[in-house]
Amino acid sequence: LTMHCFCTVVSRSHVRPALILARSLRATGNPEALHVLVVDGTHDLPETEEANVVWINLGELGDAIPPLMSHYFDTFELCNALKPFVVQRLFAQGAEKVIYLDSDIMAADSFAGIWERLENHSAILTPHQIKPIPETLKFTNEIEVVDQGIFNGGFMAWRRGPRADAMIAWMMERFPRFGFNRRQRGMFVDQKLLPFLPLLFPDDVLIDRDPRPVSYTHLT
Repeated sequence: LTMHCFCTVVSRSHVRPALILARSLRATGNPEALHVLVVDGTHDLPETEEANVVWINLGELGDAIPPLMSHYFDTFELCNALKPFVVQRLFAQGAEKVIYLDSDIMAADSFAGIWERLENHSAILTPHQIKPIPETLKFTNEIEVVDQGIFNGGFMAWRRGPRADAMIAWMMERFPRFGFNRRQRGMFVDQKLLPFLPLLFPDDVLIDRDPRPVSYTHLT
């Protein structure tokens, strides 16, 4: 395992987007491996020429996962709830820095700046909004952003250490309990929980407000 690596969590239906993500990372100067946790098994996956892809089975995460988690969550909820678990596994294997990316992302440039900013922070989050939303905008508003979560759960960056361990442990406790997609009950997978990280760990989390795309672009 290299010192720096990427990871994502998918179901078998999203393996191909994960391979596209891996290809885009390699094409934009990011040689680090992409570790792909496939929640419903890695058997009979399509052949890939992407040398930077490492498959992970759910069983490889061991006893850290609550035993009924894959039963009471649907696939979307499970993929989101497992993000801290896969980061913890990579740290345990020796990774120093880990960037999580959703599989519907295509890399557009080098992540060198993110790796560098992690030298001074244990975690990096990006907000969905950094400027007031015009009242004339029809498709969204501040209430919609708050309801969906103010940080983008599709990107998180981590540097191994006691502070990151404390944050990830908190996430591993809360996500299995509150990681449902039940908007009527105030829950929207990990999106509603991420804002607690800079509140609970204010000296350890960088909220990256760079208005430019942070080296990636969503496919959707």
